Amino acid sequence: MMKTVETMEKDLKQYLEYLESINSSHSRIQGIQLTGTRLIHYLTQVCKLKSWSQATEAHLVGFEDYLEKQYFEKHQREIQENSLQRWVSCMRSIFKWLAGNKIILSNPAEVIRLPKVTDKTPNFLSQQEIVKIIEAPNLSTAVGIRDRAIMETMYATGIRLNETAKLDMYDVNLSQQELKVRVGKGHKERLVPLTENACYWLARYMKEARPELSIRKYVKIDLPPTNALFLSKYCTRLKSGTIYVHIKQYARQVGLKANAHTFRHSCATHLLSNGAKIEDIRLLLGHEDIASTQIYVHVLTDDLRNLLNKINKVE
Repeated sequence: MMKTVETMEKDLKQYLEYLESINSSHSRIQGIQLTGTRLIHYLTQVCKLKSWSQATEAHLVGFEDYLEKQYFEKHQREIQENSLQRWVSCMRSIFKWLAGNKIILSNPAEVIRLPKVTDKTPNFLSQQEIVKIIEAPNLSTAVGIRDRAIMETMYATGIRLNETAKLDMYDVNLSQQELKVRVGKGHKERLVPLTENACYWLARYMKEARPELSIRKYVKIDLPPTNALFLSKYCTRLKSGTIYVHIKQYARQVGLKANAHTFRHSCATHLLSNGAKIEDIRLLLGHEDIASTQIYVHVLTDDLRNLLNKINKVE
């Protein structure tokens, strides 16, 4: 594997030298270098490939997910679309050069499209679209049941991605149909109600899937037991970045564009559309003031807009 990495790094160095010879900008060269370094690590260490030529379209699509996950875990926020676009553009340039220099026979990056840069308005989906994503996991696996329970919970409660990842077993009260969010934004606790559907999937996850995930069949070292509600297959707390990537993959699987925040935004939008009070939504989402909840009403009726304006005037 070491020889494989050295060979791929040598190819990347040759491309960088070429860019310098044609007086490419410093930022372009730096972008290619950073992308190439991460790409080599991903292909050799994550995908276990032994050469550039083994890379397929599926590997390169996975590289996008890998970049998003790594960025989220480092910065605890989603990568900006224009930044992801630059990473993908650099990746495509590397493979174009490799093909042009006969290092690979065909270029799998030719079919990879650049991510579109859209406006920053929070994305929401219809109830039917949300259901399509929620029902996407394979329920014959423990991971599938876990992911179904995660998405049911996020849609039912509107809790944030980080709040979801930090849930412990004792935060779930199925008999009272409540969920305690202990480590919310600003380290403030709040109780949120659970729907019957969310309770059903949480109970099924805890009975069927979590015990299987807690078996250390993928772990070679002894780990202390964890109270984490949602487990990875390595018996550790499921990371927020992993949840983030899985949701995007399920959305792509059913032909939709969504991320973890889409569930929070859609939850609030659907509740408001069905007559919920704006103050109740504020408490559910954990907003300190009602102004933060205002972004969730852009698709609602004029009556609700007038209500929000009235509340804002009073405050």
